[in-house]
Amino acid sequence: MKNKIFLLLSLFAAIIVVNKNARAQNFAPVGATWYFTHILPPFPPMGISYTKFESTKDTVVNGWDCKKIELSLTYDCYGNLVNNIQYYILYSIDNKVYEIENNQQYLLYDFSKNAGEYWVMPKYDNDTVYVESISNIVLTNGQTRRVQQVHNSSSIHPWRFTGRIIENIGFETFLFPYPEVVPCPDGGPIRCYYESGIIVHSELLPCDYSTVGINKSNVEQDGILVKNPINHQIDIQITDVSLLPIQTIAVYNNLGKLICQQNNITNTSYIIDFSGKSNGFYYVKIILNNNQTIIKKIIKQ
Repeated sequence: MKNKIFLLLSLFAAIIVVNKNARAQNFAPVGATWYFTHILPPFPPMGISYTKFESTKDTVVNGWDCKKIELSLTYDCYGNLVNNIQYYILYSIDNKVYEIENNQQYLLYDFSKNAGEYWVMPKYDNDTVYVESISNIVLTNGQTRRVQQVHNSSSIHPWRFTGRIIENIGFETFLFPYPEVVPCPDGGPIRCYYESGIIVHSELLPCDYSTVGINKSNVEQDGILVKNPINHQIDIQITDVSLLPIQTIAVYNNLGKLICQQNNITNTSYIIDFSGKSNGFYYVKIILNNNQTIIKKIIKQ
C-alpha cells in the first residue's frame, strides 16, 4: 500500500513539473543574442554602431527559473570606445516575460494579447501597451512567428513600445522599452537575433558592423589597399598577389544593405563605379580564398 501511495505521489509530482515546463516560455534561451543599431548624434563623431544583448546564464531568483541578460555597448555618444556592461534578469511563463528587480516581477511582454487588448508595465510608470493588430512574420530561418503591432500610452515617452513586437524575440527597436535619452539613445532597429550561434532573424547584416571612427585616409591592411575617401569610384588594389583570387568583394551602406557584390576577383586592381550613390559611410567586405574576412570602412564625399 505504501509503495502504491509513493508511486502516486511521484506521478503527481512529475505531472506538476511537466505542467510547469509546459507553461514556461522559451524566451531568451542561454546563448540567445540580439543586435540593435546604435545611432550616434549628428555631430562629430557621427556614425552608427550597435548595442548587443546576450542571454548568458540560467539563474534562480525566489524559486523562479530566470535568465541573466548582458547588455554591451561598444561606443559612447562621442565615439569613444567604452566597456559599458549592464545586466538584467528576465523570467518568462505563460507567454509573459517579466523583468526581475529587487526580487519583484515586473511585466514586460505579454505575447498572448490580441488586437484590442493591452497590458501594463509597472516598472515604466504603469505605461500601458495597446495591441493594434496581429500578423505573422516568416523569419530568416523559415519559422513563422506572431507579431503584435503596438503603441504605448505615455505622452512623455511615446516611443517606448511603438512598433512591432515579435513573438519570443521582443520589440523591434530595443529589447526593453526604447530608452529616449539625450544625447543619443542606445536603441535602434534590430539587426539580428541568434540562438545557439545560428541566425534566427536578420534585418541588417553584418550584425556587428560599425561606421564610427572611420579614418579619412587610404586604408591598407593585410595586403589590400582601399583608397579613401572616395568620389565616383571605389579603387581597390591587391598589393599582395598571394591573396588572389579573392573569393568575394561586397559593398554595404551604413545600414548594412548590400549595394553590390563580385565573386572570384583575379586582378590586382579592382574598380567599382560609385557615381550614382549617395554621399555617406560605406564599408567594403572582402572574403579571401581561405575564408578570412576583411572589412574596410570608407566614406563617399
